[in-house]
Amino acid sequence: MKDVIDIINQLAQLELRIKGTADEGACERNFSRIKESLKNMGYDYKLPLYEKYAETSTDLEATITGTNTENLIIKNIVKPIIYRDNKLEQKGIVMVEAANENH
Repeated sequence: MKDVIDIINQLAQLELRIKGTADEGACERNFSRIKESLKNMGYDYKLPLYEKYAETSTDLEATITGTNTENLIIKNIVKPIIYRDNKLEQKGIVMVEAANENH
């Protein structure tokens, strides 16, 4: 099981790295096939990039950057949220900041 989690973590990092690049479209089919195979094994993962963050989230561990702690948005994903058979297997690790702060 740990090996599958490691593979999903690496796959998520690859997916995040090509997001917004010219290669994104070319790799989309490959990612879809891998995700389908993972779902057939009971696994699913989520990349909540640019979603609103609530401190009450139980599936995320967040580091808040900046001084403002209101209207937080997920700006970076260190590890994805991973589910196995619809149960939380790994909390996502993310970096969040206020939507209106620029770095």
